[in-house]
Amino acid sequence: MARDATSAVRIGFDVGGTKIFGVVTDHDGAVQRTLREPTPDGAAPLMAALADMTARLGSGSRPVSVGVGMAGLITLDGRVTVSPNLTDVDGADIGSGLSELLDMPVFLDNEVNCAARWEMSAGAARGVRNGVMVSLGTGIGGAFMLNGEVLRGSGGLAGEPGHMIVEAGGRQCACGRRGCWEMYASGSALDRMAVERLGDAFRGPEVTAAARQGDAAALGVLDEFAYWLALGISNLCILTDPEMV
Repeated sequence: MARDATSAVRIGFDVGGTKIFGVVTDHDGAVQRTLREPTPDGAAPLMAALADMTARLGSGSRPVSVGVGMAGLITLDGRVTVSPNLTDVDGADIGSGLSELLDMPVFLDNEVNCAARWEMSAGAARGVRNGVMVSLGTGIGGAFMLNGEVLRGSGGLAGEPGHMIVEAGGRQCACGRRGCWEMYASGSALDRMAVERLGDAFRGPEVTAAARQGDAAALGVLDEFAYWLALGISNLCILTDPEMV
């Protein structure tokens, strides 16, 4: 059956350091179209790119809202406090600025908070009222689902477990602290462990492949990584008593 050209749709964006990935969904959440574009430098070019992609994604439909998820600290009113993977956007009021450009509601939040909302509505955490989401990448992102809502905190900056201390006086983190969880249990941490234990030719994928072949050194790296990952998750469980991680 052909889709009603006047049907209301919602548009969502994942803004990364190198690319913007956009989707348009129908009222049931089913993805209708996708679009990828390079991420420009600067707040104004970024908002212009998002506005242009919104127009293209929403062509023939009636977009009723736009959601934007990006890495970094995002305030309750949609201002980017710090976004380490994007250039020249710190302090920018992306939420309000894009809403004015589009003349429609725009919701801007940390990307893991956005992912948690999706998991609660249609994914692995559907029906879960209290849970924890942990996202492993270059660093560690997180979101706390409490009483059916994603915890934002007093200013919108809650949910950064990657920067809780798991080893006092430990490895130096880019945030300025020492011993942060993401220095031990992120993708980049696994790469570092691999190089230290196995040599420059090894990163996470190579360690995994070697471990599957029974390599003792590779299995040792994964054991250490799993220890730090489990330590952090257990701390989060003690704090929040979740139904699901």
